Amino acid sequence: GQKDPLIEYKKEAYDLFNKMMFEIQSNTVKYLFRAKFGIQFVSDEGIETIEQ
Repeated sequence: GQKDPLIEYKKEAYDLFNKMMFEIQSNTVKYLFRAKFGIQFVSDEGIETIEQ
């Protein structure tokens, strides 16, 4: 028989949403691993940054 267009639409939307969520998570992890974190502290001379 024929497939219900509404059911097919919902399945496609669900698949696209899952793909989007995976891409967001993947890109977030990549960004966090590439980020450089530094420690700032205040001394008598001013603010200094130490990169890790």
